[in-house]
Amino acid sequence: MENEIYDVAIVGYGPTGQALAIFLGQKGYRVAVFERWHEVYPLPRAIHYDHEIARVLQAAGVAEQVAPILSPLPNAFYEWRNADRELLLQLDWNGTGPSGWPVANIFSQPELEQVLDAKARSFSTVEVNRGWEAIAAVQHDDSVSLTVRKGESPKPGEWTPTDETRTIRARYLVGADGANSIVRQWMGVTTTDLGFKYDWFVVDVKPHQEREWVPNAWQWCNCAGPTSGKNRGGSILSTIFSQTISMSSRNCAWASLSPATQLSAKAKHTPAARRRAEARCFRKLAPRKGLTALV
Repeated sequence: MENEIYDVAIVGYGPTGQALAIFLGQKGYRVAVFERWHEVYPLPRAIHYDHEIARVLQAAGVAEQVAPILSPLPNAFYEWRNADRELLLQLDWNGTGPSGWPVANIFSQPELEQVLDAKARSFSTVEVNRGWEAIAAVQHDDSVSLTVRKGESPKPGEWTPTDETRTIRARYLVGADGANSIVRQWMGVTTTDLGFKYDWFVVDVKPHQEREWVPNAWQWCNCAGPTSGKNRGGSILSTIFSQTISMSSRNCAWASLSPATQLSAKAKHTPAARRRAEARCFRKLAPRKGLTALV
């Protein structure tokens, strides 16, 4: 009903929308959140945050809940190497930052979103609506009318609109709906395209035997196939390949992993070890979330 008045309506319920809902809930504001997708996206995208974000999570009251999902980094170095694997640059991410938290924190985004979601829902004034797509907004002198449409997800990654709609009013409308924000379009806010258009192929690999990855993060500046690698803690390695490699089969992915993982000097990658490895996912960056850079 349009006579429902909220203090704030939020479109989008990723980490940004979740954090905003938490902070508004802490202050007692009445909040309505609308998210198109029914479930938390299950694959990792972002895997690292710094000491400043750690302080934000502390302020949100979830530091204790987040701690178990963090992965330790005993040797937090970020290295850039040329095509011959010669060291070009090494960044030291060890130690504690000015905010009082570790400089580098490795996590799994689906687990972080689950923590933030639980905290947001703990406030009686915060209403979370999943499966609703924002389709229209009308600006009034003292409020905004927001119309949303319900959808169904018959399969993961699919969203089908229904005929059911709902209109609410809020004193403020916030767009936290990502790179393709519909709220930004309604506001007429433009963006500048710097012309960088490149697809990447992301592979998460989890060997059956834990191992230490050194360095923990690296960029392989290889013109034949630029590659980025990140240790997500334990034995999981996220590797990002440019689309110059063939992505037609898993064999091509394993062939590309072989030279890339050799950059981690302490990892033992024999053919047998690679065969034992379990590929958690082979995928292009998910189209529903757009291109997301791992930090």
